[in-house]
Amino acid sequence: ERRAVRDRFEDAYLEVVGIGTSSRFDSPDADKRKQMIERSKRYVELAADLGAERIRVFGNDIPAGVNRSDCVQWVGESLAELGEFADPYGVDVLLEMHGQFNFWGFARTAVEIADQPNVAIVYNCDPRGIVAGSVAATYSQVRGWIRHVHMHAFAGPYPYPELFQLLREDGYEGYLSAEIDQGTPT
Repeated sequence: ERRAVRDRFEDAYLEVVGIGTSSRFDSPDADKRKQMIERSKRYVELAADLGAERIRVFGNDIPAGVNRSDCVQWVGESLAELGEFADPYGVDVLLEMHGQFNFWGFARTAVEIADQPNVAIVYNCDPRGIVAGSVAATYSQVRGWIRHVHMHAFAGPYPYPELFQLLREDGYEGYLSAEIDQGTPT
């Protein structure tokens, strides 16, 4: 069935950019993280079968009462295991800068802990990354790890032209996906 789906995409000259998962590695329970890693491995296999080169995962939030560095460590270790599994499939494991992991310090550190060439970042265009009206400070902290960009509403405070210029200056050749709320139809 997967081959048939892949053929349909290819016959329509479409590329499956990636598989968006809801996989989160922020649980203090090691067994829950292990279950999430195993679940995510199935997404890696799906991505490979469909010809997608990446999956998206999350660190997301630091649970109440949990030390921040411990949570970042768990996320990084989870990414390392998943990245090692995904490597022979040719699939990148991308941590989205989302939730509390929107902070570059958590996201980048987790990816550095993973220390796998196929583990990188989905840059999430979140207004929290704007400093003094610019994204340059946040972007500069993760620029070498960005392999996908997640955009949101275009009519708002986010300085997309600046981001596009930074990406162009870095020679970014990846995709940008848009999650745009169309509102309620009238």
